[in-house]
Amino acid sequence: MTFTFGSSGQLRQQIVNGAPFDLFASANVAFVDDVVASGGGDASTVTDYAVGRIVLWSPDGVDLPANVTDLTDPTYRRIAIANPRHAPYGMAAEQALVSAGVYDAVADRLVLGENISDTFEIVRSGNADVGIVALSVAIANGGNYVLVPDALHDPLRQALVVTATGAAGEAAGAFAGFVASS
Repeated sequence: MTFTFGSSGQLRQQIVNGAPFDLFASANVAFVDDVVASGGGDASTVTDYAVGRIVLWSPDGVDLPANVTDLTDPTYRRIAIANPRHAPYGMAAEQALVSAGVYDAVADRLVLGENISDTFEIVRSGNADVGIVALSVAIANGGNYVLVPDALHDPLRQALVVTATGAAGEAAGAFAGFVASS
């Protein structure tokens, strides 16, 4: 197996344009639906595999805001989020900022990563004071985090779809079944 990582929106676009992937796992089920609608995926194989959560994250030694509204504090000069135009976690981060009523106050301090891994690296490297990243990334990498209430954004329903046919499609289907199993 070879994995290709990127933002869900960018990978969706590649598949819609004919990229030869066997399976597409997206952080946003809507992107999987787009692939199926384009004829690039087998609708019968669409499977939810997770529901994502976002957190405020900072590395050890950096003060972490207690909640999203605290991001208005000028202490947080740069706030990293994934690009909401094509990254589901960035969409959720932007929605949370809007729902909390702080988007306008922090918009000029946002630093956009290409995807959630890039966003994490921006904060980890010190190029932003705090970030809104995936809970799974925060858990895997340590540091300090506070959950962003899921009521502040649409659910991050994550799904996959088989995009290959023949033997490759069968292997991808077997892997999809494994991911969906206990």
